[in-house]
Amino acid sequence: MAMQANDHRRNVPRAMGDNQRRQGSHSQGKQGSRQTKVLAKGVDIAIQTEQTAGLLLRRVSSRIRQRHKKSLEPPDRTLLFDLNRSVALNHSRVSQYIEQALDMPGEHNGSNAAHKMMLPNGSIVSSVEAPLSDRDKKLLQGCWKEVQKDLIEFGVDLFVRLLEENPPLRELFPFGKLNLSPEKLRQNADLRSHGLRVMETIGTAIEGLNEWDLIVPILEDLAARHKVYGAVPQHFNPLEQALTYSLGNGLPPKVFTNEVQGAWLNLWKAIATVMSDTMREGRGVFEKHDEGPISARDKRLVQASWRSVEKDLANLGAGLFVRLLEKNPAIKNLFPFGKLNLSPENLKDNADLRAHGKNVMETIGTAVETLDNPGKLVPLLKDLGARHNAYGTKPEHFKPLAEALIFTLKDGLPPKVFTAEVQGAWENALKVVAELMSEAMRSDDADVGPLSQRDKRLVRECWKVIQKDMVNLGAALFVRLLEKSPPIQNLFTFGKLNLSAEKLKRNKDLRSHGQRVMSTIGAVVMGLDDPDIIATILEDLGARHQMYGAKPEHFPALVEALMRSLKNGLPPKLFTPEAQEAWQNLMKMVATSMSKTMRSGSSEDEGPISSKNKRLVQASWKIMEKDAVNLGAVLFARLLEKNPSIQKLFPFGKLNLPPDKLRQNPDLRAHGKGVMETIGILVASLDDLKDIVPTLKELGARHNSYGAKPEHFPALVEAFMFSMKTRVSAEVFTAEVQEAWRNVLKVVDVTMSTSMSSHSNGASDVTISPKDKQLAQGSWKFIQKDLVNLGASMFVRLLEKNPGIRKTFSFGRLNLPPDKLRQNPDLRAHGKGVMLTFGTLVSGADDLGKIIPMMEDLGARHKTYGAKPAHFPAIVEAFMYSLKKGLSPKIFTPDVQEAWRNILSVVAVTMGSTMSSDESGVSEEESTASPISPKDKQLVQNSWKFVQKDLVNLGAVMFVRLLEKNPSVQNLFSFGKLNLPPEKLKQNPDLRAHGKGVMETIGTAVAGLDDLGRIVPILEEVGARHKIYGARPEHFPAVVEALMYSLKQGLSPNVFTSETQEAWRNILKVVDVTMSRTMRLDENGNSEEGLISLRDKRLVQKSWKVMQKDSVNLGAALFARFLDRNPSIRELFPFGKSSVPPQMLKHNSDLRAHGKGVMETIGTAVDGLDDLGKIVPILKDLGTRHNVYGAKPEHFQPLVDAFMYTMRNGLSSKEFTPDVQDAWENIWKVLAEVMSNGME
Repeated sequence: MAMQANDHRRNVPRAMGDNQRRQGSHSQGKQGSRQTKVLAKGVDIAIQTEQTAGLLLRRVSSRIRQRHKKSLEPPDRTLLFDLNRSVALNHSRVSQYIEQALDMPGEHNGSNAAHKMMLPNGSIVSSVEAPLSDRDKKLLQGCWKEVQKDLIEFGVDLFVRLLEENPPLRELFPFGKLNLSPEKLRQNADLRSHGLRVMETIGTAIEGLNEWDLIVPILEDLAARHKVYGAVPQHFNPLEQALTYSLGNGLPPKVFTNEVQGAWLNLWKAIATVMSDTMREGRGVFEKHDEGPISARDKRLVQASWRSVEKDLANLGAGLFVRLLEKNPAIKNLFPFGKLNLSPENLKDNADLRAHGKNVMETIGTAVETLDNPGKLVPLLKDLGARHNAYGTKPEHFKPLAEALIFTLKDGLPPKVFTAEVQGAWENALKVVAELMSEAMRSDDADVGPLSQRDKRLVRECWKVIQKDMVNLGAALFVRLLEKSPPIQNLFTFGKLNLSAEKLKRNKDLRSHGQRVMSTIGAVVMGLDDPDIIATILEDLGARHQMYGAKPEHFPALVEALMRSLKNGLPPKLFTPEAQEAWQNLMKMVATSMSKTMRSGSSEDEGPISSKNKRLVQASWKIMEKDAVNLGAVLFARLLEKNPSIQKLFPFGKLNLPPDKLRQNPDLRAHGKGVMETIGILVASLDDLKDIVPTLKELGARHNSYGAKPEHFPALVEAFMFSMKTRVSAEVFTAEVQEAWRNVLKVVDVTMSTSMSSHSNGASDVTISPKDKQLAQGSWKFIQKDLVNLGASMFVRLLEKNPGIRKTFSFGRLNLPPDKLRQNPDLRAHGKGVMLTFGTLVSGADDLGKIIPMMEDLGARHKTYGAKPAHFPAIVEAFMYSLKKGLSPKIFTPDVQEAWRNILSVVAVTMGSTMSSDESGVSEEESTASPISPKDKQLVQNSWKFVQKDLVNLGAVMFVRLLEKNPSVQNLFSFGKLNLPPEKLKQNPDLRAHGKGVMETIGTAVAGLDDLGRIVPILEEVGARHKIYGARPEHFPAVVEALMYSLKQGLSPNVFTSETQEAWRNILKVVDVTMSRTMRLDENGNSEEGLISLRDKRLVQKSWKVMQKDSVNLGAALFARFLDRNPSIRELFPFGKSSVPPQMLKHNSDLRAHGKGVMETIGTAVDGLDDLGKIVPILKDLGTRHNVYGAKPEHFQPLVDAFMYTMRNGLSSKEFTPDVQDAWENIWKVLAEVMSNGME
């Protein structure tokens, strides 16, 4: 009960002057001392029983104790009032102790006399010491010094032991119902927190052994509260055994002696006696028999005032929520009506807010009616807390809710009804409500949340079987739904076909939709332990389905259809009555969450945008569209100015122009105009939202591929509203019009966001129409005839128009002019590979489910090379340019172009989804954050200035050290096989050259530390190449040790400090991780052996069996073609120096013999593909020998072209398929790489 100053003064004598107080009797001093102790203890009780007392109470307690130390006089009137008022505001019951203390008689019979004190519940207690001997007290207090060093672990041991040895007690604790193993139970946050609180309470008892009369009320209050939770006297014995076990387990034998153990048993007996008596008799400071956690007086006051409250529930409920949201903006997102950003006046009239407010007031009324029945009240409030937890409510929200309710009642009820006393009673009642509901929210308990643990378990068991047949179960669901609910048929395209049940069940659209619905249900099932996320998903789903015409009243039919589908599709042993009930509870939760956002909007039949809002928006647009270009320019200038992180999404955003110049940028103005025109289309279509929903979803999917995210919409809306406010007169853009625009833009936000956030579901929201498939597949027949040139044209265009992307490609870093770039073999090979990937997509367009994972994997891999979703628009433009230039207008018609754009949108969306986030949920920004600190970069780069002055010697020392300390590595190097002593090895020219090359590569890495995106592909390529030579990830520690040794030997201690050494280790760790990634096999065993995949090996080896049957003729044709197409190479061969035409040359005996030899060498390489370590030395030696003959690395590409031409013409199309051709090109790339190294 909150006390008033006047009430308090009745209990406090008038303040006396200092002189008068000093003249007080000795007995008064003793009385003051006693009062001060009681008051201080009252504060301790408040702190013990009510955490919200907090710092203020501790300060008051400290002030009292300090005064007590200085004087035995009673505290003055001001201090007492301060204490009383502070405590009353935080824990009204403690104020009863203070009142009692103020009326306490003096201790006239001496300090040892037992002092009688009447407690607020009417009982009399004596100021006696605990029923323990002085010896026991001393032993306990000494032992407690050790225990309090680790209260948490003692508490954990206590409760793990208690629950393990007494399974029936598990039901009393939320963490006990989780059925966790002892190891997991020990880590449970709730158990650890509860164990700490219990040990702290025991500590309070031990500290108060000499003031047992003040400990008794704490124990009685504790017993009364635990009785409400189901505790009974019989539980003290197992609790004592668990405590003894915990102490014995955690304390040394020297501390926890038999004598100490006996003292603990005596203390526990005293505690159990007091608490058991309270449980049996209903005694307690704060509780009378069956009174529950709220006093009888408070109940009476609350219930009496409720009669006035219930007369106007709707208005009081509305006032409550207007106040709550106005004072606590952070809570707004928990309510659909809170997200509308309405003014308080408009918010109070919002139909959803009023309905919700009334519901809440009715629930409060139910609680008020059951105040006299704790057995009903406690479960009611805990269930309410669990349900609200699912909607995102937190314990810390209760304080602002209580403040809003008190404010509303005070404002809405007459002063005669809502007196200070009544207010105090309401505050006390609300604290109990908050405590019980918060307990359910904080718990991981199975029986809290929308579903019990039993329900979750039953639902998940069913789901294991359901997910194996989602398509058929989903189809059965919708067939039943449409059959039993004909009015719903018009909501679905497949429902309008009037098909028979059998044909409907086979309909592709129905089956696809049914699968998506079942997948969504699966997401809910899998996320039942994270209700915050599930509630958000379901509310968003409700908002989207409302746009399609779904209504809350459709849920019963949907649930019936689902239950029928599951009943027919699952075994009876699995889908038991208990499981059916669990599924009913699950779907009730789904319906409740989705219905919340379905009901938002002004009327049931208007959809998400009211007629009034439509009219206001359309009327204002007629004026706005006259200035669309400037409005769009202001919009984007504002957007980029206020949101720098979004700038990178736009080419004009990367220019870093000031707002004035940015506003005049032609690209920005064109883009802004386009956006405003799109908004105009939306405005014109507001009367038929169903028509524009697909457009908005497609728009969302496209923007997602450019890097846009749902969280960007608030910034865009703010910029739009700013633009309108700036350029449109106040008479037009009134507050009402602004509100209307916000509602319209909210619909745009919700609809576009759905297609932005759904890409993890594969093809669920992104599809390709049959027409687009047909057009793209028809044009592909012409495209595939010239893949190399079209791919080359595409990449030349891409790099020419987007210089920023150049660094992503090795050929892009060469800075070649377009003509030379088009002939670059790496570019042509890469372009062809990309075109083939597009071909795979087109051929698989009839089964997106199969190719979606491939594209997602492709996106994830390209992310590691530095590709980003923002690159897709440029790639699409380059691809379309290439096709437009390479195909005739009759083939590449506008319809075909549009089809390809749609296809590429699917590619962008799908690949972009794995580029923009890791599977772990780490954002792109986080995942691309540099793993190297700025300090490490600086230290390494500074030291490199000294390293680079002596690369040759440092590299030589490094490799001598490496081979000396790691003999097993010697065979990887030609100079390692020479078995030279260290001195001679250090002077070996091959070792010195190799060491220098490695140091230069390290230098490249050091120079590129500020742009890891550029050097990661280089390091990965180096890793792949070294794998071919037999290097393995496990070799890196030895290499790092050798390098560090070399640097330590070659640099002065002033340069190569311990800090610099640590920085180098961090840098080398990144190099290790990056190179190792391309050395390791993937989990499927299908990754590359170096640069050759298992699939390529098999295709090449299979085709070679055919080729070797005619190796002589094929070899002759190969060299005839090679020399014919490359006259400058002729002089390298004796048979090439004659001017014989190709047809005659291939019959030359020398040429045929040489061709046969080359084909045999190729055969040796093919046979050794499964053990590259063996053939690498052979190929390197071959490269060295050919270098002597004048062969150069640049000769390989013409040779490969000749080989491919010969095989293509010499083998049948069934034998030399495009896949086989690609595999051979990959093999040749590796052969050329290894031999080229031998040449160098």
